[in-house]
Amino acid sequence: MTDQTLGVHAAEGRVQGGRRRTGEQITRLKDERKDDMKRITILTGAFGSGKTECAVSLARAAGRRGDDVALIDMDIVNAFFRSTFQEEKLTADNVELIATGTAKIGADMPVVTPEIMSVFTGSDRRVVIDLGGDETGARALGQFKSNFEKLEEDLDVLCVVNTCRPMTDTPEKIIQMIEKMQGSSRLKVTGLVNNSNLSVKTTPEVLLEGDEIVGEVSRRTGLPVVYHAIHQDVDIPGEVREKLEGALIEVEGLNL
Repeated sequence: MTDQTLGVHAAEGRVQGGRRRTGEQITRLKDERKDDMKRITILTGAFGSGKTECAVSLARAAGRRGDDVALIDMDIVNAFFRSTFQEEKLTADNVELIATGTAKIGADMPVVTPEIMSVFTGSDRRVVIDLGGDETGARALGQFKSNFEKLEEDLDVLCVVNTCRPMTDTPEKIIQMIEKMQGSSRLKVTGLVNNSNLSVKTTPEVLLEGDEIVGEVSRRTGLPVVYHAIHQDVDIPGEVREKLEGALIEVEGLNL
């Protein structure tokens, strides 16, 4: 499997698959990339991958930096674990929550509100989109394909992966999932988020094993590992953190 097969290309200036760096280089890259969010960041992934926690964490971090940021909840798959339920914390960190309203009306596609359409107008506002897991959720983005095509330089589509889940525990399964989601959403994935974890039972070995699996996906596809998520209550030694590919983001309440 190659990046040509997937129709994806690693983002310029990011860590490319197959190129390991020294500790000093990794530290510098992570520091530089903490604020390196595209204007629009879409997070997708298999059901239970932890994409909602990652989306909330990225949006809150941007809000705490003083950015004008909004989080759009487009998760029509998991009605019981949505960004909408984190509204109090988001508001405290200066993040505007824009919900599609599908949970209220039981729709199978998000309701297109003026707030959602405002994403596509010229603006400096950063937007994080929490997209529903699996192919059903990914199809929700298909209706916006023409809009996103105009914003290609300002857009990241990141696939969140938890290698501790049986449906994404090998490079082959992860690549197959990415292909299916790209077909459903009609958008190309631009990077990976490694969210390999066992919640508070996560060990350094779990993180390093997940790093190797997701790293292999990166090497095969050319997709960069943009972020590596770590549970805020898990004590991970500094030397292990330095080995992990991607800028580190701390998350809370990982969904298992």
